[in-house]
Amino acid sequence: MAKPKASEKLKAEYLILLTQCRIGKSKAVGNRYPWQCQSAIRELTRFAAERQGEWGGSESPTTIRILTGTLPNYVFGCTETTKALAEFVEAGGRIRVIVWAKTLDTKNNLFSRFATTFDRSVEIRVSRTDHLGDRINHFFVVDDYAYRLEEPHTPTQPDKFDDFEPEIPARIAFDDKSIGGTLVNFFDAIWESVTPTA
Repeated sequence: MAKPKASEKLKAEYLILLTQCRIGKSKAVGNRYPWQCQSAIRELTRFAAERQGEWGGSESPTTIRILTGTLPNYVFGCTETTKALAEFVEAGGRIRVIVWAKTLDTKNNLFSRFATTFDRSVEIRVSRTDHLGDRINHFFVVDDYAYRLEEPHTPTQPDKFDDFEPEIPARIAFDDKSIGGTLVNFFDAIWESVTPTA
C-alpha cells in the first residue's frame, strides 16, 4: 500500500504560514509532519542566506546549528533542501551539526556526502551516545535569531521517515532571540565536548 503524500496545495498553504511568520505577522508556526519539516528547513535556510548576504563582509559568518538524532535523508537529503543549504554555504555561511547518536552511517547519509563537498564550511560531530536521547530537544537554529525547535521524542530510525511519519511536534520562529540564544549556548557547550567526525 502506497504511503500518503502531502498535496501541493497543502504545501503551498503551509509556505504562506511560514512567510507570514517570517515577516512578523505571527510569532510562531506549528510543525508536526516531516513534509512540514522539509519546508521549514528550506525557509530557515533561505532566511540564513539572506542574513549572510546582508552581513557577508563581517568576520563572523551566519551559522546554522543543527542538533538531531538521525539526520534523516528524507529531510536533509532531498534535492530542494540540499540546494538551499548549498546556496547558503556558497554565500559564506557555516553549518555545524551534532548527531545525538552512537554512530552515523556516513556511507548512506546524504547530508554527510553534502558535507564533504563543503568540508571547510560544514562540520558534523557525533555524540557517540544516545543517552537521554528521548529527553533532548532537537533543533535547527540560525545564529541566535530563528529556529525550528522540536519537543523531546522517542528516537526514530532515519529510514522510517515519509511525508506524515513520524509526527514530531515542533515550532518555528523567525524572530526570537531569547530562545534562539539559549539554543546556541546549549549547542556550543555540547559542540566543544564532542569529537569531530573523521
